[in-house]
Amino acid sequence: MAQFPDGHIAECSANLLAEAIYENVNEEGHEELLFVEIIDHIKDPNVQESNQRYTTGGWKINIMWNDGSNYLAFDD
Repeated sequence: MAQFPDGHIAECSANLLAEAIYENVNEEGHEELLFVEIIDHIKDPNVQESNQRYTTGGWKINIMWNDGSNYLAFDD
């Protein structure tokens, strides 16, 4: 799940994010940055980690975009 700049929340898979990033690669293969920095992050202490695999479950990140806007992205 991710909260977008206009405030709506929607499901957002890792594949969708990867596709969005790859769409911003120019003809020379250079990546055009989508965001300036990760402003903050936190892990929900109530989310149990699995010994079988790594996941993004329970992490919340606040991202600063190139246009100066920011939003809280999270995965539940």
